[in-house]
Amino acid sequence: MGTLLATFLLTAPPTKAFTLTLDPRLCANPSDCMNNDYRGSTAELDFNFSDTLEGVKLEMAIANRTARDLGSALVGVGFDLPDFVKSFKYDRGTSTYGQVYRNAALPPFSWTFDLGVRSRNMQPSGNPEDNTFAGGNPIAGLLPGQTTKISWFVNAGDLNARALEDYMYRAYLNQNLRAAGRFEQVGSQGQGKDRVLGVIKFVQPPQEVPEPGGWLGLTAISAAIALYGGRGGRKKAKLVRCSQR
Repeated sequence: MGTLLATFLLTAPPTKAFTLTLDPRLCANPSDCMNNDYRGSTAELDFNFSDTLEGVKLEMAIANRTARDLGSALVGVGFDLPDFVKSFKYDRGTSTYGQVYRNAALPPFSWTFDLGVRSRNMQPSGNPEDNTFAGGNPIAGLLPGQTTKISWFVNAGDLNARALEDYMYRAYLNQNLRAAGRFEQVGSQGQGKDRVLGVIKFVQPPQEVPEPGGWLGLTAISAAIALYGGRGGRKKAKLVRCSQR
């Protein structure tokens, strides 16, 4: 039985994905989704979920969709996870996003994101602010048209990949969870910077009839909402040391 379960987990296909689009024009109030001197950077974050032996694998495909003639480097993304996620492991793969932060602050937004990932500093100094998600002068970001992938293995309690995807989709749709991108070297002279929130642009509803056990996932979602409805307190951002996979 254990062998069969392991085989199923290793070969189980990803669930339906959803996409967050970082573009103020898609926001109900665009001024709430960007910095004051926003120049036009855009990006997409594709979330895919699958069940593995290490927990639910959350794979994030990141793409810089900024117009090539504008110029922009997507050097980091910040995003929220549900409060009931107990732990996580980060796998950056071949991505340059090697620095991970908890409670990542990104002005002008007044809140912090549960997690932030970004590329390394160009010239790290002794200034503590240079070692924050929004500080320093990072390099090796994604240029217009470039993409990368990062992965998180999360412990979501009783929720499997399908249930976690559904929960997070609804939470991002209702903006109970939020995500943003940090762009540097924006403009022909590379003198600008953009900060942009992400929104769900379109819906990809499941077409198939729920499988046996699907109701258990829905029950788990309801229980999670009841138990973990609040976002909880925030703490000062700090660098998280993650072992490379």
